[in-house]
Amino acid sequence: PAERLWAEGDWVEGLNPFAGGGGDSDQLRAFEDDMLHWTLHRGQDGRRAFAMPLAYSTADADVRELDGLTMAEYATRQGWSSPHLCWMIDQACKDDYGGLAGDISAWAGIHYFACRYYDRRLRDEYPTDTLTWPGGNQFLVDGLARELTSEEQWLQTAVVGLSAEGAAVEALCIHAPTGERLRVRAGSVVYAGKLHTAPHVVSGLPTAQRQAMAQLTYVPWIVAAVRLSEELADVGLAWDNVLMDSPSVGYISGRHQSPQTLQHGGEVLVYYLPLVGDPAMARKQLLVDDPQPWANRVMADLTRVHPQLPDLVEGIDICRWGHGMVRPSPGVIWGPQAALRRQPFGSITFASSDAGGLPLFEEALFAGIAAAEHCLHELDMPYTTSLHGMP
Repeated sequence: PAERLWAEGDWVEGLNPFAGGGGDSDQLRAFEDDMLHWTLHRGQDGRRAFAMPLAYSTADADVRELDGLTMAEYATRQGWSSPHLCWMIDQACKDDYGGLAGDISAWAGIHYFACRYYDRRLRDEYPTDTLTWPGGNQFLVDGLARELTSEEQWLQTAVVGLSAEGAAVEALCIHAPTGERLRVRAGSVVYAGKLHTAPHVVSGLPTAQRQAMAQLTYVPWIVAAVRLSEELADVGLAWDNVLMDSPSVGYISGRHQSPQTLQHGGEVLVYYLPLVGDPAMARKQLLVDDPQPWANRVMADLTRVHPQLPDLVEGIDICRWGHGMVRPSPGVIWGPQAALRRQPFGSITFASSDAGGLPLFEEALFAGIAAAEHCLHELDMPYTTSLHGMP
């Protein structure tokens, strides 16, 4: 199975907390109907209410004003109070955005459910498949790197300063292993780093643009890779394993989607914990905490579900991500500062999912293509756009 949920002491296939029954399933049906409405709704401009990339979404005011509410406020307006449904909405917001429904814009929350044609009632009209591969994003990085010569790849080199030099940009770089400093001049630059770093790197950035970037909220995460000596004796181990009564968003089986011929020996479970409280306080705590207490928390959470786990663990690798993802709080996506985050500064173009405000792979990909095409335009180089139908 692709997904399963630990609820009330047992596993159920899928992530539906209502699978075991419950008297409040009428609220689930109301929620699904509302999300189906938004999935199919088109604005006066003919665009989908919630598209991905989000730049293709309708500009209708009655849709965009949802960005001024939290998802929790929207749920209250709809009369949804079911604990199962509230958990399901919270889980979606945690998983994609690193916050609870009370932290996340209603536009972003609805987008999670309505941007794809996943409703079972649409299967015949809009058949969908999920594309995945072993290796994650590293698979894509390796593919891109194959097109570059060794001279074109500057590894272990940090850009610590960018400044406009006439029509060009000068980059101050440091080679980390040696400390060597070097300066590079370019006709155009794509800044693909997280935007909260840009005001510290880009010289002369206008005050309004600096403020728009600095006011983004980033959620810290703990990611733990639990290495096992052998496979869990667990029938139906899924790719995505969610624990309903856990602060985490669950764990994945690191080998689940690998070809069968590569599956042998042990197992790796990758556990994800967003720190959904005060991000600044959480980051400070991460800086001073020893990894062992975090490893203990991970083991305590997983052992509830897999009592045999302590006998199989060979090691736990704890990764602390202080700025794991941007949080789409109310106003981030369509508020007055959104356009400033996407606005080029001279010959520097900003490309990351932060520019749009949704921490999604598809948004980062779109921002990267848009930035590359802007650079080609500025350099007066011919190209064929990959972004058809842009408003």
